[in-house]
Amino acid sequence: MAPKEDFAYFNRSRVLNVTSSLGTWSVTCFYVAAKWRDKGVAAALLREAMAFAKRDKAAAVEGYPVVPSSQRKIPAAFAWTGVPGLFAKAGFKKLKRLAGVRPIYRLDF
Repeated sequence: MAPKEDFAYFNRSRVLNVTSSLGTWSVTCFYVAAKWRDKGVAAALLREAMAFAKRDKAAAVEGYPVVPSSQRKIPAAFAWTGVPGLFAKAGFKKLKRLAGVRPIYRLDF
């Protein structure tokens, strides 16, 4: 997690390169060891990331979750950016995007 402008990836990305206001921070990934998954660790990490960004005077925080297939649960190895429910439960709002494009969730302070 860091200010969005610190990640050069966003400048090159055709999917996630969305103009954001200065002061937007990005939560880019979560690492949770297998034995700790499904125990609320990612939610705790997100809460701490939000608090850290707010203390550092961020204007907003964005997350870029992967959307699981409706047919089966997504393997943890592919959910390292989080899932939509994680961000929604933390109060993030889904930005309006074209259908089929990876979602962006945002929390303004």
